[in-house]
Amino acid sequence: MGHLFRTARRGTYDEFVAVHDPARANAADSTGSTLLHAALANKPPERARIAGRLLDDGADAAAVTRAGATTAHVLLGSARLDAATDAPLLRRLLDGGCDPNRSHGRFGTPLMTLARQLTFTDAELAPFYDVLLDAPGLDPLAPPPPERSTLEAVTLLGEQRADLARRLTDLLHERAATEGAAAGTPAVADRAAALAVATGVLAELERDLGRPLALWEGDPDVEPVADHGDVWVVMWNSVDYLRSKDFSEQVLMGPVVVPKDGRPWFVPPTAYPTEEALDRWRRGAL
Repeated sequence: MGHLFRTARRGTYDEFVAVHDPARANAADSTGSTLLHAALANKPPERARIAGRLLDDGADAAAVTRAGATTAHVLLGSARLDAATDAPLLRRLLDGGCDPNRSHGRFGTPLMTLARQLTFTDAELAPFYDVLLDAPGLDPLAPPPPERSTLEAVTLLGEQRADLARRLTDLLHERAATEGAAAGTPAVADRAAALAVATGVLAELERDLGRPLALWEGDPDVEPVADHGDVWVVMWNSVDYLRSKDFSEQVLMGPVVVPKDGRPWFVPPTAYPTEEALDRWRRGAL
């Protein structure tokens, strides 16, 4: 079996087909790594050809190693990525049941794994972002604490991943807008109404983040609800951080922004100062 795995990982498509038995498409080694995992560690374009053949033969795209690596982790962790062949392969893995929210202890979610490939620009990785953000069930707020969420981890990467952070935030906004449109959202005329909206938002975020959150009140250096003309900006963070000011307890997400005209609330990425984020939102660039 060792020769078969080595060929899947390092050989050409023709070399692999010469030794491949379709009945062993789901073969696994002692670590739980499957033949598909091995093929995904090959270089492009052989990777897509061999992995595609294995998927055709019934290989399980949802397979996870004992260490917690999905097939997407292996593909997106490769130092050599080819959007033309690897992005369609990624879509096939996700369509086949690979979990886009599964977190590996070392690498995080598949999207975190991709985002940390800092030798690639956002523009170069955009075809992969397109596939991942289109995946059913992708949750930018996964995994739950104590791990950092995908959105937090991407935001920490700063300007290099500003576009991805924006796209993740947009995804959350779109979902909120869909929910808001279904429920109907009234205009928000005063601070009390903005606080009511923000309180509801924090209840949602608490469920997603799995930790107690609170409005940022009682701090003379922070305005809890600020009037920015067309929106209210409501400050918040984790209860633990607000009590201790221990930065390790801080939730790295922006304030809750509540438009006065009843449009859906949103949380801007921390990659931008509040005024810049609001300006981008007004121009439709956030």
